[in-house]
Amino acid sequence: MQRELELKFEIAARDAERLARHPVLAWSPVSEQHQESLYFDTPKRKLRRAGYTIRVRRSGKGVTQTIKSQGKSAGVFDRSEWEAPVRRMRPDFNAARLTPLADVLTERTEKRLQPLVRMDIERTTWAFDDGPSLIEVTADYGVLKAGGAEQAINELEVELKRGSESALFDLTEEIARHLPLRLNVRSKADQAFALADGRLGRVRKAPRIDLSAGMNIADGFAAIALSCLKHFRLNEPLLVDQHLPEALHQARVAMRRLRSAFNLFRPILGHDPEYERLRKLLRRFNRRLGSARNLDVFLERLREDGPEPPQLLHLRDERYARLIVALDSRRFLRMMLRIVRWLHIGDWRERPEAKLPLEAFLDGRIDEQWAKLNLVGVHLASLDDERLHRFRIEIKNFRYSLEFARSLHQENRACRKSFGAAIEELQDQLGLLNDMVIARRIVRKHLDGVWPRPRTLEVERDPLLAKAENSFARLLEFGPYWQGPATALAAKPPAAAFARRRGGSVRPAASRRRAPRSGGSARG
Repeated sequence: MQRELELKFEIAARDAERLARHPVLAWSPVSEQHQESLYFDTPKRKLRRAGYTIRVRRSGKGVTQTIKSQGKSAGVFDRSEWEAPVRRMRPDFNAARLTPLADVLTERTEKRLQPLVRMDIERTTWAFDDGPSLIEVTADYGVLKAGGAEQAINELEVELKRGSESALFDLTEEIARHLPLRLNVRSKADQAFALADGRLGRVRKAPRIDLSAGMNIADGFAAIALSCLKHFRLNEPLLVDQHLPEALHQARVAMRRLRSAFNLFRPILGHDPEYERLRKLLRRFNRRLGSARNLDVFLERLREDGPEPPQLLHLRDERYARLIVALDSRRFLRMMLRIVRWLHIGDWRERPEAKLPLEAFLDGRIDEQWAKLNLVGVHLASLDDERLHRFRIEIKNFRYSLEFARSLHQENRACRKSFGAAIEELQDQLGLLNDMVIARRIVRKHLDGVWPRPRTLEVERDPLLAKAENSFARLLEFGPYWQGPATALAAKPPAAAFARRRGGSVRPAASRRRAPRSGGSARG
């Protein structure tokens, strides 16, 4: 068994010559190879579901079988791998049985294994050796083929063979100063099976986060944050290349989740100066995403009943263009690299608090958020727009916290499901109220205060508040499920603490303002 630690990036094929002339690599030993690879699995992807991939590769005159564990990461891949020479382009089951894959390889599985994806690449490798560290820099250009589908491969890998992880990041940052790179969040095997399953080019929702009760806080936060980065990068190409509104929406949700994770773990991270710097960079970038997404939502609602105003279409195109320029900038790449480096080798990881158990920390933080929500949620009808907006953000962060910790709260599924449905309804209702506020700003700033189609866009504020109050009351009925079934039942507030308004009744609010609604699709 070997440990593979590498950084992966997407690189344009046109930058191959620039990479070869890079000052860091120009004097490093270089080798070139043509490689043919086959990825094997059963029709039902039994090996993938077990967490492994098996690949057979011909390189020169040699053929090698490689079994890898699936690393759940973004940019940095830290995986175990088992290699063995084989005679032909087929799996060697005798060698595979000497690895953890032996538990999966039944006789039936071996018979059902078949080559699902073929990869042909031209590989150029530089060996950077400064004495203490040996790092391989590899450029791969080629194609994946599965059935009748094809996918180009243009990747740069920076793999640590010897030395410190800090040296790995130092070299990567030096290369990134001269070349435009994009963080790659999928291994070649991930791309291969996504191609075979027809999943490439689709808008992706947030991936599941697998936390274990034995994790410490540092590893738990890194897993959550890297999942958010992966969610963002899976949707970024569709945003850049196709301007898909849903891809922008998911990219924005990913960054909101990342900022929420930063806030959730602030008691551990807040002492690190880099934490505040990264938090500000994320907030600034998220404003760009929000500016474009808010306009998308407004236009979606207008589109339901007629053409959109040309000036708003032009404004939308302009905001997308600015956003794409930001995504292509060196500043954005540096931010992503800084985040990944900080997550893996930041000083905060060495603090004693970061090595404490994750589960107790998350449950305590979720309890704090829940108590804070209870102080405000019973007075929704009396809140003005600004306070409703702040409460909406707190609800969103609370929901993300529960999603992050979901794998740790498996014992009370019925309450968790009911609680999740209620909080989703509440978030949608508060989101509609916020959308109306944003719509008024758009009309005032860009349409001279004249609504395009008032009857289509306006909704009553009070009924939405009534529904929000009912949804919050349901939260009180079902929560706090994360404390366990017995505790959750004992923690229910008395009925007098919150009079649930059935049938949509609500006490009079301070005003009965009308505003346009712009749809629920903007909310994550």
